Amino acid sequence: FEELIYTYRIFREHQGYFRIEASEGVPERIFRTLKDLIYTYEKPNQGLITNLRYPVKKPKALQRSQ
Repeated sequence: FEELIYTYRIFREHQGYFRIEASEGVPERIFRTLKDLIYTYEKPNQGLITNLRYPVKKPKALQRSQ
């Protein structure tokens, strides 16, 4: 965005909650589910440069045959 790279990290806490690390000055918030986090950040002007749209499931690691 405007020749800058913004990164956001989503962490899963020990209790199963989600926390997002965003731009400096954006208050830290805890979310019960990933869906709750996306619902909050899909709206404009919530502290992210782009709106979130939907969760992407992590692909399962391929099992090596022995």
